[in-house]
Amino acid sequence: MTIDLHRYLQTSDRVLGVMCVDERQCFHTLEPSNCIPAGTYQMRISWSPRFKCLLPEVLNVPGRTGIRIHSGNYPEHTQGCILVGRERFSDYITQSKAAMTDLLQIFHNHEKETHTIRIIDCC
Repeated sequence: MTIDLHRYLQTSDRVLGVMCVDERQCFHTLEPSNCIPAGTYQMRISWSPRFKCLLPEVLNVPGRTGIRIHSGNYPEHTQGCILVGRERFSDYITQSKAAMTDLLQIFHNHEKETHTIRIIDCC
């Protein structure tokens, strides 16, 4: 399964983007500025000690470990991870828990496949 994350707006404290899964379902994203360099990364579902559940993990990011995709609405809800939501308002995202449920179901449906995320800077 391939996920494309297209970043379209960067400010001093956040990066907004759209993440599409195999071009079938898209989510809004929010990340802190300058955390994950643009590029292609392998992913896996693994146990998150912080969240006490299975979450998508982005692997082999230079100088970083434990980068997850999880729910949240504002930059202060992440310490370097990718937040997902169904909607975007100005500079934050909403309906994050519902979007995360949808994303985890997609990963479950593709559990026997390898997972890749392509992060593309547009700004």
